[in-house]
Amino acid sequence: MTCFARRRRLTKAAVLGAVVIASAACLAQGRTIGPDPFRGTPAGSSGGPSEIDVRVRNSNFNEATIYTIRFGSRRRLGRVQGATDADFKVPWPIAGQLRFEVDLLASRGCSTRNVVVEPGQTVLLTIDSNSRPRSSGQNSLCDVQRGR
Repeated sequence: MTCFARRRRLTKAAVLGAVVIASAACLAQGRTIGPDPFRGTPAGSSGGPSEIDVRVRNSNFNEATIYTIRFGSRRRLGRVQGATDADFKVPWPIAGQLRFEVDLLASRGCSTRNVVVEPGQTVLLTIDSNSRPRSSGQNSLCDVQRGR
């Protein structure tokens, strides 16, 4: 191998190494760029984190996996066994729109309409075994209502 080829090979290896290191640094930074809309206010700021209480009433006989959707971000809230109720706490710093998606085991899922929720409020998510007319005017298995 000539001296020129060896130098070219070392230069290529150095450039590739720098690209890998820069990519790793960018990926690490990408995880902390924006605030998470599902988390409370940052530590040290006034007010502290606020929460909403999500009460799920699963009248369906299938297990349900519940997802919250806010600002186009979908987060898994948890699972609720068939024919049971469950309570969940969700960090909620400011008033905003929220909707739910429900995936039912061995069945078709459903989505709720958007509701405006403020910190400290309770939200009731109802999952029925049969589709029926909802407050949105459409037939659905699930419905959401705001509490106090």
